[in-house]
Amino acid sequence: MKSFTILTLAAAGVFAAAPARASSLDLQVREDSRYFVAAKRWRQLRLGVDAGQTTELSTRLKTVIKGRTWYDAALSRDLKGAYSGYSAAVRKDEMFDAEAREAYVDYAGDHFTLRAGLQQIDWVDSLAPQNSDLLTPIDLRAGGYGDSSDVILPQTGVLAGLPFNDSWQLQALGVPRPVTDRLPQGENGYGYYERVQEENNGRRQLDVTSKPIPEGARAMEGGLRLLGRLPFADVTLLAHHGYQKRPSFRAVPLSAQRVELRQEYGQVATYGLFLTRASGSYTGRVFALAQPHAAPAQLKAATPGGYDSAGRAGAGLDYVVSEDLKIYTEAFYARVDHRGQLLHADAGEKARDESYVVTYRAENETFAKTKLFLEGIATGPERSYLWSPGVKWSYSPQGTATLGARFVKSLSDRSYLDVVRGTSHVYASLSYFVRAEEAQ
Repeated sequence: MKSFTILTLAAAGVFAAAPARASSLDLQVREDSRYFVAAKRWRQLRLGVDAGQTTELSTRLKTVIKGRTWYDAALSRDLKGAYSGYSAAVRKDEMFDAEAREAYVDYAGDHFTLRAGLQQIDWVDSLAPQNSDLLTPIDLRAGGYGDSSDVILPQTGVLAGLPFNDSWQLQALGVPRPVTDRLPQGENGYGYYERVQEENNGRRQLDVTSKPIPEGARAMEGGLRLLGRLPFADVTLLAHHGYQKRPSFRAVPLSAQRVELRQEYGQVATYGLFLTRASGSYTGRVFALAQPHAAPAQLKAATPGGYDSAGRAGAGLDYVVSEDLKIYTEAFYARVDHRGQLLHADAGEKARDESYVVTYRAENETFAKTKLFLEGIATGPERSYLWSPGVKWSYSPQGTATLGARFVKSLSDRSYLDVVRGTSHVYASLSYFVRAEEAQ
């Protein structure tokens, strides 16, 4: 994966260095803090920098390069009251990071379009990135919640488009090195490894390992997506073949006191149908996704094992009440068939998990330079709730300050939000954005 990333960065850099019609350089400095209420400690004190350059070489050809880096003082041993015994692996993975987020060449011709390189691809296009996790790889180190640009992982691939006319277009995607969800390297306070340990009930020591995806041509992911316009709605059909984004688990006893828990990624086919209709202030959509075999595990320690199939179906409605008030909603039914629980008596027996999930977001910009927002998730039949109110203030044309909270309540060990229970926190962020543009 690193070699592909280096290659695409080099290629995009060569194009970006060529004579250009116009170019822009973006720089954003951010400070993000999170205080966990239950644990009574700072979980994040992160200072980061995002940078990006867009270069228009012609009316049809452009290059985009974006990257980010951060340092999180909350994971430092030197900060009194912040460090709380996280493992060396967690500190190494999350205390400092520097990575390329995008590095691609984009061509828009009369008869075809082509984007090649490192890019963020989300064919599901849900209200929240964690609702796209059947097909889209996301960063789960902080539970998978946040802005799409921060949470969705980039992939090195080629995305080609073939327009038939003004109403219909066929897209083809090829990814030579599949990308899976980025998991924490140990117990980091956000629930993944903590729930795995709870499932084991502390009876035996768990050695969590990952089986890598094979390299070579047979590991390549690919898909087709047809986008069109019908008299009553816009339609999208997709078919994709690749690897699970979240792992299935296989338990291998090592001794009476130790178990190796292997995270494995199987091949899976995904099929989807989306219908969208906009009418005045309303935009409605219905969708269905199916993975007939070897579907990925839901991120719940109560239901690991060999997964057979998964499916989701739902609808969304967005309503622009006024220029200042907007409401977005999405509800879906999620189903996962699997082979029982790994470390209990019913291991291997067929079982089915079903959840009903409602996601919502409301934004109000009535007050000058200030945006009030409320977003959340409610699930059933195993009830769980997540709600996050906040306020975003534009203190200058380039700067914003955000203050908010996220509350999580799970009433069952098998609820949809079980993994992130115990992560209620308050947060604050400051950002300053600078753009330099040059035209020739």
